[in-house]
Amino acid sequence: KCRRSPFPENLVVARPVSRKEWAKIPAAKDAVDKEWKKLREGGVWDISTVTCWYAVAEEARRNGLKVHLGALFDLCTEKNPELDPDNPLRQYKGRVVFQGNWVTDEANNAALFADLGSSPSTMEAARMADYLGCTPGFNEEVADAEQAYVQATLGPETTPVWVSLPEEYWEPGWRARVDAGEMKKPLVLLKKALYGHPD
Repeated sequence: KCRRSPFPENLVVARPVSRKEWAKIPAAKDAVDKEWKKLREGGVWDISTVTCWYAVAEEARRNGLKVHLGALFDLCTEKNPELDPDNPLRQYKGRVVFQGNWVTDEANNAALFADLGSSPSTMEAARMADYLGCTPGFNEEVADAEQAYVQATLGPETTPVWVSLPEEYWEPGWRARVDAGEMKKPLVLLKKALYGHPD
C-alpha cells in the first residue's frame, strides 16, 4: 500500500462485457447460453415446480410458512482481455447469479437471512494463509472446483427460494400460460446454492 508498483496495474481481472456488446459477439452469447444450459441440466432449479408468485405467497401465508422470492440474472466477462485477439486464453465467460440485494418474503417485505455466508474470521484466516504463502520458505496452493457453488443442495434449514428467470430462458409453453392469464411471472424453486445467495 505504501510503495508504488513498477507495473501499470496491480492485478489482471476479467473485463466486464455489457449486454449490448455481447449481443453482437457470438462467442460471448454462446458463453452465457452455455452457463444457463449447464445450470438447468444440473438441476439448480426445478422446472416441474413452475408457478406464480401470488400462488406461492398465498399458500405460505395460509400455512404460516416462510418463503423467499428472488431473481436470477446473467453476466458476461472476457478473460485475459489484454492478450492478442487470436490467443486461445482470451475467452468469454458467462455467469448466472442470484440477485441477493433484492429478495422479499411471502409478505413482500425484505427477506432476512440468519447466518453470515462469509464470516470475518474465515476471511481473516484466508488472508493469513495468503500472507504466509508469500513469505520466504513457504508455498501456497490454490484449487478450484468446476461450478463449486451449485454442487451444494440447499438444505431443509434454508428458507425455500422461488426465482424468476429472464424471459429468453423460459421453458417452452410458459409464454402461452402467461398470455392465457394462468400466471403473471413464472417462478421455479431454487434447489442448489447459486452465486449471490447468502446460504
